[in-house]
Amino acid sequence: MATKTYIVANWKMHCSPAQASLLVNRLVGEVGRVSSDTVIVLCPPTLDLTTVRSELRGSDRFALGVQNIYPMDEGAFTGEVSAAMVKELAEYVIVGHSDRRHTFGEKDSLIAQKVSASLRHGLRPILCVGETKAEHVAGHARQVVSDQLAAGGT
Repeated sequence: MATKTYIVANWKMHCSPAQASLLVNRLVGEVGRVSSDTVIVLCPPTLDLTTVRSELRGSDRFALGVQNIYPMDEGAFTGEVSAAMVKELAEYVIVGHSDRRHTFGEKDSLIAQKVSASLRHGLRPILCVGETKAEHVAGHARQVVSDQLAAGGT
């Protein structure tokens, strides 16, 4: 089985819709420099999804992803976005990113719920795993990553 190469561009909390439009037009112009068998996934902020999707019409070189989802399909979760809400806009979703784990305190159990929600709605989860510097120095990297993979593989 041949392995695929992925480039996943996580824009974090950068770019207004107008800036995203300019960036995507520039990327479309440069995509010829990337091997045609490489999957390029753009993960802009949720606010920019429709703008980016519109700018990518006619280009089959890019896929769209979201940076995060909440595991519930709907409800009183102010500011959150569900897989059900974005499944018509994106193919991929980033879950378990170090920002979410460390800044927001997300645990493996919540990340596993996000993976399940992604799959339930036909999104391809991009499961991020990794140890902190302290865990690495203490020699726990293999166990931390193994635990994260096991939890995320629901």
